[in-house]
Amino acid sequence: MTDSSKLKMKNIAFLKRVARLKSIFLMFVIICERIGITSAFPKMFNWILSKSGIKKNIYIYSNYKRFGKAFKNAFQPDKGNKNVVLFPIMFGNNSNFNLVVLLLAKHLETKGLHPVLLVCNSSFNICGRERIGKNRKDIPLFCYECYGGYDKLKKLTNADIRFMNEYISSENELKIIDEYEKIDSLKTITDCTNFKLSNGFEIGILTKKSILKFFYKSIFDESEEEIWIYKKLLKAGLKFYYVINNFLLRTPEIEKIILHNGTLAFNSYLFDMANSHGTEVVSYETYLGNNSFIYKVGDEVMKLNWKEEMKAYYIKNPLRSQDVINVDKFFDGLKQGKDMYAVLNKEHDDSKLAGINKYVCLFTNLNFDTAVLDRNTIFNSMEHWIFEVIDFWQENIKETKLIIRVHPAELKLITPSSDFIGNKIKERIKSSNVFLIDSHEKINSYKLIEGMMFGLIYSSTIGIEAAYNGKMCIIAGDPYYKNESFVTSPDSKDSYFEMVKKYSGMENIPIPEKESLYHFVNYIYFVRIKKFSGFHIQYRGHIGNQKIPDYNKLLIDNKTFLEEFYTECFG
Repeated sequence: MTDSSKLKMKNIAFLKRVARLKSIFLMFVIICERIGITSAFPKMFNWILSKSGIKKNIYIYSNYKRFGKAFKNAFQPDKGNKNVVLFPIMFGNNSNFNLVVLLLAKHLETKGLHPVLLVCNSSFNICGRERIGKNRKDIPLFCYECYGGYDKLKKLTNADIRFMNEYISSENELKIIDEYEKIDSLKTITDCTNFKLSNGFEIGILTKKSILKFFYKSIFDESEEEIWIYKKLLKAGLKFYYVINNFLLRTPEIEKIILHNGTLAFNSYLFDMANSHGTEVVSYETYLGNNSFIYKVGDEVMKLNWKEEMKAYYIKNPLRSQDVINVDKFFDGLKQGKDMYAVLNKEHDDSKLAGINKYVCLFTNLNFDTAVLDRNTIFNSMEHWIFEVIDFWQENIKETKLIIRVHPAELKLITPSSDFIGNKIKERIKSSNVFLIDSHEKINSYKLIEGMMFGLIYSSTIGIEAAYNGKMCIIAGDPYYKNESFVTSPDSKDSYFEMVKKYSGMENIPIPEKESLYHFVNYIYFVRIKKFSGFHIQYRGHIGNQKIPDYNKLLIDNKTFLEEFYTECFG
């Protein structure tokens, strides 16, 4: 067994052990928190959490109480259903995104709007939080941990918090039973993907990405388990459809829907339904570092597409010398791993590349990254792209090596996935002209960029990092910087391989256009990314918000951003 295979098996065994411990200890911790014991003995409970493999601080399980105290009596009594701004919530009562929602909601209330928080209260048989090894089947109180504190939050804040179960009628239940029978008859992944509701709503295709995410993979195996989970999520999606449809029917005066992330199944349904209803959606997310916040009016925020907004911005605000300095610092920070979820890419062993002169480097993404899932243009998937490039290289290019760098997080971040692209690549390679660097190997990707002729990218951020270091990349997927002047973006598979062959035989490959890169990076990472003051949006390893200022102070400290948000979304 290879070193990478041993590490993969070790990771999976570790996660299975942690899952067993979580199923016992998490239930115990939640019950103790609800009756007030954890606050008296925080050190003891943190020890219990660490021993059970739960990488959280005990304070996090009481976040909803701190949120409530910070926004105590902040909201006015219910104003009915006029001038409503809807905040659908499916991320759990202890998520720091509740602080974001409460802060935005309170600011919008001061503008004469009526924020409504619509919370999932175990309304569906499966949800977007669930994955292999992390679901209600394996973890007792999975749903209760998520919604159990919203009643208290409602009492403390006076916020108009409603629950999704309130929006299912007996008439809906009869229609749902009929649709369930149709879902039960589905036999294949294709059947599931093509499934539509009786009114033509394309729920099947909108659910696909979430199923891939559930299994941590980029393409289906057509297994019975995949089909079973797909059908299960279709049933949940059907019920969610009726919840949102009923809310829209009962609330004719909706100004906006403000939605977390906007990418996976339930959010995709909501986007489609809102468009049909004529209601605009604003999606938001945290991005790159503590307290960061990005949002997009009318589209999925994680597409990072602000092309029109960027054009308008630079008409009024030419790039300054300070902006250039900021961008330089930004790239240096990426190289050091600053603000990243995990630092994975610092080690380097020169001996691995000894004797390799001319080479091109292909960088993979994580195969279950939402930046990759269903973000396909000229190839069917990232996996198909990799295999087609390998085959093309082995047949057509002899003088230049192809180095394939598997994303370091594939093994270094522990997930329950058994779908590792490195293993599949090894099986595909038949030539000494194609060279694999697997996820666990001590090779720094920045060293690869320094020595490569050009790069091959699907959706990885490393494409802009290569451009900054003077190396052109050819784009195969749909990254947020596609079609920018500092990368090459073929519009067909034929033109893609023509460009690969052309560049591999050139002495002077085009150098990325640096000025447009500075404009692009400055706008995305400095103009669009906002920072909150007074609290932390939780990220890996963070211990939570133990002290949160009163909402009046939060409103004052974040006034500039809140006014910008209101003007862009409602002005």
